[in-house]
Amino acid sequence: MTAIAIVFTILYVAGVALISLKLRDIMRNREKYSELDIYSMAIAREKEKKHLKSFQSLGHQYIVLTSPVWIISTILAIMLLRLMYRITAGTSTILLTESWLAGGIGALFILFPVMGIISLYIKTPFFAVMSLARNTGGTRYTSWKDEFIILLVTFTIGFPFYGFSANNYIYYDDEGITTSAYFQFDETYTAYEEITKVRILANHNEYKDLTSLSYYVTLADGREIEMAGDSKIFFSDSLLELHKKIEKHSSAEFEINPPTKEDMTYLDGRLSSDMKENIIYIFEGRH
Repeated sequence: MTAIAIVFTILYVAGVALISLKLRDIMRNREKYSELDIYSMAIAREKEKKHLKSFQSLGHQYIVLTSPVWIISTILAIMLLRLMYRITAGTSTILLTESWLAGGIGALFILFPVMGIISLYIKTPFFAVMSLARNTGGTRYTSWKDEFIILLVTFTIGFPFYGFSANNYIYYDDEGITTSAYFQFDETYTAYEEITKVRILANHNEYKDLTSLSYYVTLADGREIEMAGDSKIFFSDSLLELHKKIEKHSSAEFEINPPTKEDMTYLDGRLSSDMKENIIYIFEGRH
């Protein structure tokens, strides 16, 4: 198993267990989480203070005011994913996959109840009003219970997306390519000499419109993996560098479905001249 897979598996099991134990404590000790004083203060503030007409209540207005923290936290979680890719690759060149997006979505859902739980721990009328507005039960106890139920569900479903996204990477150096697929628990190393086939495709929809450019490499274990694609219409400088290494060091068979003249005209106004040169060079195959 990769170090990332081991760490995230441990974190996942520990996280589910800790959240479950906390939820069990909440449900067994209702009076401990009722907090009647702060609840009364929240109700009083909701009645006393006016809110903008565009909001359902004062609590919903407060939630919107604090929502940037949720968004910023998600961005930080995505940046952490990128950092893990860099640590894993070391000095090698990374080919960024689309899995970071799945990880970001997972983090977004997990952090939503986390923001609510933080508001429960900060015992002030502002956060008390906000926490009551997030739940339909209308009491501090139901706020505690509902937030941890939501967290248990989102963590159980969402954390694997985040963890496996960190485990999904591609990087290369002067010797070969190292990959780890989304649900793969070890790395696959392929020396350039072991690459037997490369497929480079310009993909079109039913109307013959260009939808993406794809670059597939057959690895040492026989799997074919996409180095670039997923609705992209460009090839990065990193992919161009990898392509040149494959050309130089392997005797791979190149299967190419090139873009049409209409495709290149379509790309003229959308890509820089350097990016377009990358596309032209790569689609020429072996030079």
